This record gives sequence, structure tokens and C-alpha cells, in this order.
Amino acid sequence: MSERAPEQSPARRITFRLSDVFPTEEPLSIPLLRLMMAVNDVRHIQKLILLRSETDQDANEFERISLNGELFHLKRLLWGHLYEAGTAFRAIDGPHPELADTAVQGEWEHQEALHRLREAYSSDPPGAFHHSFLNKVRNQFGFHYEDAPLRTKLQSCIEQGNLDGTAIVAEFSGLSRYSVADHLSIGMLQDVLAAELNNLHVKFSEAVGKALALAGALGDIVDLMLLPLLERSTNIIKIEEGTICIPKGIMKAGCDQNQDAEA
Repeated sequence: MSERAPEQSPARRITFRLSDVFPTEEPLSIPLLRLMMAVNDVRHIQKLILLRSETDQDANEFERISLNGELFHLKRLLWGHLYEAGTAFRAIDGPHPELADTAVQGEWEHQEALHRLREAYSSDPPGAFHHSFLNKVRNQFGFHYEDAPLRTKLQSCIEQGNLDGTAIVAEFSGLSRYSVADHLSIGMLQDVLAAELNNLHVKFSEAVGKALALAGALGDIVDLMLLPLLERSTNIIKIEEGTICIPKGIMKAGCDQNQDAEA
């Protein structure tokens, strides 16, 4: 029996006059483009996480160690890009909250998504997700590799004797991985989460789930804000119809989310 053909998502390519939609003299042009760049990166990392999560089923022990480290790297990238996206979102939503408010008007589900977005990216209280978690991950071991938290974690592991250094060294060097660095990064994440070892997995899963939900809300709200601008008939040069293949891992994640929502 042949495998089921991959699902296809209907899609459109909209070609518009750049000077009409994002004129350089319009104060919101650059902030909106910054937000679009951030959403592109968040969506890409989210996609890679879902696809990578499906690849370790047939992996051997050595491959699984590397795959786990690579998946953790993608999640750190997602957290970092979500932080940057929050900066871009606040630059628009702070002075112009009416843009998002108008975009979600009359849609309860989208209003909830906007509330979740504003709550996570709030500058007050300081316990907001972007400040208490995303910022720390981004700076310590997401987009940077800070000396102090790494030194503290290394010293702690040496004193407690609870971590052996390991590495996967392959003859094809591109497949090698310093897994000891992944283990220390996870230890640093444990400190950010203020988690005990016995509940680290639970808190880690909660942080990943919250980030994926935030990524979904971000994409939805930005689409609602921007698509009417891009689809305005006076700005359009051409619209082309097509399809985009939905990878199996992403389709499975979407089905799982729908089942969770129905439960």
C-alpha cells in the first residue's frame, strides 16, 4: 500500500506596490517590517522544532544524543526570537494599540490571543514571560554565551560531582557534538526555571508549551494586523493561487492541538 499523499494547504502569492504599503515617510513602515522579520524567524524555528521532533524515532543511541542537543538548540533559538519579536511588537502596540484592537474586534478567540500576547510581552509586571524567562535564556545561552552563569554552573557540577563530560566524535566532523555543553546549558536552564531536578522536565515542557502557544498567537495577530494592508485592492499588482505542502510532523502537531482543545 502506498503512503498517503501529503496534505496541501491552499496559498496565495500577493504582489503589491512596496512604496504604497511601506512608504519610507510613514513612521510605522519600519516597525511593521521589523515585526514581519521577527515573525518569519519565529515561524521558521517553530517549524524546525516540529519537524525535528519527528526524526529521532529510528535513531541509535549516539544519534539520539546529538538530536536531543540539536532540538534543545532550536528551542533556545525559539525563545530568543520570541524575545526579539516582543520588542518589535511593543514598538507598535505601545503607541498604537488600536491597530491590534481593531484587527481582533468581534473575534473572541483572537481577542484571547491578543491578551495572551500582551500579557507575555508586558513591561509591567517584571514577572512577564518575556522578562522573567525569554530575556534570560536569550542572553545567557540563546543568542549569547555569558561567562558568569556558565562558570557558576560548571563550578557547581564539579563540586557536586554529578556530571561527567561527554562528546560525540564522528569521523565526519559535521556530525560531532560536544554534548557536555548541552548538559551544562540544560543546567543553566534549570537555574532560570528555578526547578529542582525531579521537576525539571515538567517545567521545561511548560516553558516549551508556553513558547509555542505564544508563537502561534504572535503569528495570528500579526496576520490580522498586516494582511488587510497587503490585500488592499489599490495596492495589489497581482494575486496568484497555489498550494504549500504540509509536512507530516506539522500536520500531526496540528491534529494533536485540535484534540487537546476538544478534550
